[in-house]
Amino acid sequence: MDIFSMTAVFFGAEIFVIKPTGKWELLSMVKKPANGSLTWKIEDFSKLDESSYLSKAFTAGGRSWRIKVYPKGNGDGKGNSLSVFLELVDGGKLPPKKTVWAEYKLRVLDQRHDNHVEKTTSRWLTSSDHKRGFHKFMPLGDLREVSKGYVLNDTLIVEAEILTLSVSKLFS
Repeated sequence: MDIFSMTAVFFGAEIFVIKPTGKWELLSMVKKPANGSLTWKIEDFSKLDESSYLSKAFTAGGRSWRIKVYPKGNGDGKGNSLSVFLELVDGGKLPPKKTVWAEYKLRVLDQRHDNHVEKTTSRWLTSSDHKRGFHKFMPLGDLREVSKGYVLNDTLIVEAEILTLSVSKLFS
């Protein structure tokens, strides 16, 4: 063989592109989401005769929320306490295994002395459990006592403030 002969060696590679077939979700926790609070003035409070009342809805974290009040109590607070809850509107329509995390504060305003009653809770909400709050938020006796200032001019003021909320984005 002379020096001018060449041998060529070829290497080959086969490339496969596999598309992902699953779905995934990005979960973020948002502190103090925009528009994450609602102040609800309930007028003619002494005349309320239904077992519960719902506020107008407000939107935080891309979801609708509302306050639910039981003026004469609910559950183990029935007949002795004001019951106050935060409800995820359409929460009953969440897909199976879908959850929403919410940390929030519920408050009844003292309209005379700024001695508000407030309670904070956090919870994973699901389609079967999309309303959370307190059966015994505060004693009915405190509401009836004029000097305490919770009901002024027959108006009760209830607030909900979302402190932290999970927001998810689905990818496929």
